[in-house]
Amino acid sequence: MTSLKNAFNYTLSLAILAVATSPASAQTLPEAVTLALQTNPGLESQRANLRALGQRRVQAVAQRRMQIGGEATYGQQESWTRSISSTGVISSRLATETTPTTYGLSASQPVWLAGRVKAAMSLAEAQIAQASAQAMQQMMQQQQQAQQAEQQAKQPQQKPQADPAAEEA
Repeated sequence: MTSLKNAFNYTLSLAILAVATSPASAQTLPEAVTLALQTNPGLESQRANLRALGQRRVQAVAQRRMQIGGEATYGQQESWTRSISSTGVISSRLATETTPTTYGLSASQPVWLAGRVKAAMSLAEAQIAQASAQAMQQMMQQQQQAQQAEQQAKQPQQKPQADPAAEEA
């Protein structure tokens, strides 16, 4: 509730700031409110969250697909062997060079997932629907509050009437 109140206060202050500091050819109050709603960080956060939830459904569907993996290694190895006699003469010299190389490829296709994919897709769709409803509700509340503020701004300012009893005293 406090984040909703903060979002409304932010939106309203942006709208008032836009109206108060703009030149004569500036935006109208409804345009300023619309701009404030479009750039509201709370609503932007909810939109990003909704996009992230949309990817959960994509990930759930991907569980059904074939998974392919690959691996390759390459190496080079050299070894030298020297034999030196007691007199200091090199009697033999042996050099070997090897290049060990391995390749691998693996593929797996799920045959039966015991309903995990369907459950994950249902969960993702439910989360998307819930987040979408919450975002829509918050946006509508902010629009209603902005419309109320606009109507109050259009009403002529009435001066408080003096209390007759206070004037007599």
